[in-house]
Amino acid sequence: MKKNKKNTTVPDKDPLPENNSFPKNKLFLILKIFVPVFIAIQIWLYVFHDTEKLVFQSNNTAQGIHKRTVWLVISMFLIIISFLSFFRINISNRIKNIMLLLYSTILFFLAFEILFMYAAISQGTGYAYCSKLWFNKYWERNELGYRDKTYNAATDTLKNKIVMLGDSYVAGHGTNNVADRMSDLLEKKLGSNYRVFNLGENGSTTTDEFDRLKKFPYKYDKLILVHVPNDLEYLDVNDDDTQPEETSEEGGIGAFFIKESFLVNFISYTRAGQLLQGLIGLFSGANNTEPEPIPVYPFSDTTKLNKHISNLKMIDKELKEHNIKLLIVSFPFPGNEDKLAEKYYNNFVQQLKINSFNYLDANTIGKQLGRRQQIVSSLDGHPSVKLQKLVTDSIYKRLQADSWIK
Repeated sequence: MKKNKKNTTVPDKDPLPENNSFPKNKLFLILKIFVPVFIAIQIWLYVFHDTEKLVFQSNNTAQGIHKRTVWLVISMFLIIISFLSFFRINISNRIKNIMLLLYSTILFFLAFEILFMYAAISQGTGYAYCSKLWFNKYWERNELGYRDKTYNAATDTLKNKIVMLGDSYVAGHGTNNVADRMSDLLEKKLGSNYRVFNLGENGSTTTDEFDRLKKFPYKYDKLILVHVPNDLEYLDVNDDDTQPEETSEEGGIGAFFIKESFLVNFISYTRAGQLLQGLIGLFSGANNTEPEPIPVYPFSDTTKLNKHISNLKMIDKELKEHNIKLLIVSFPFPGNEDKLAEKYYNNFVQQLKINSFNYLDANTIGKQLGRRQQIVSSLDGHPSVKLQKLVTDSIYKRLQADSWIK
């Protein structure tokens, strides 16, 4: 009797266990996730550190910006490598969505940080980083330190000379092209036989302006003084103690990012940023019980106003002794709809009239434009190009009426 053959089929060999190779792959994947992030963090610790010193106080601002850009771009590539590696892990969709949001937020922040490092935008006080970029890009000074053309004695002395004196309104804070400023517009309207010198300096008061005027090297016979409400600040004894500080050393992580990040620094000067800072202070338990300061209106102090008018009268008298004609162009703060501020401003204009000054009231001219059209932007309350053109047209007509020009 035949015995049944046993099934002698040799089973396939079990595949080699992956226990030896899998841990290596897993370790490599983990390294691809965390090592790029670690390197990126080291880059950020370098980039977001002493930003103002490394960029604006260096010999070459553009070079500092470009160097910062290169490091941030490298960190973005590292984050992308980590991002792609992370999503190769077999984990729940919920965790993946959370990490997707985190990675996306970081990448968007870095992208906008780079964008705002090149955003030259004028801001009223000049403290914002975007405004410092604006000054680096648009503000060129001549040999006397003014934002004006280089002086040429060979040609300038042969022309009829008019000096426009003032502060940032004259210098053209917020006006990108100097050809759009009042002094340049007026010179163009007057023609090639005239030279209008721009002696504008940011932050000047009346005494500062006339101290600078005494150092002006050319003889002139016509002076246009652009007067703004804060020209009276020289009468404040403690004015140096009341200047706003650029940044605060305290304030936690919010103050840190305002100081170190171009993007956050820009946002902090917008209304949204100021609201956000208030909310952070509220929820962080900051002391907000101090009452809001009472607004101080220029020209509201009668004693100071009378003293200032007396000083202007002495200046006018001295100019007349040197056969120099004076025209005072009085500017309010453009776009200011505060009725009380306008009331005090009108008091000053009335004093100019009572004391027989030759003046031009720019307030009535500005009202031809809407509030937003009067100012450079929501960040910068200086006179817009449109407003400067309207005022220049009025100055030109006044010079004709007063026989300053033919």
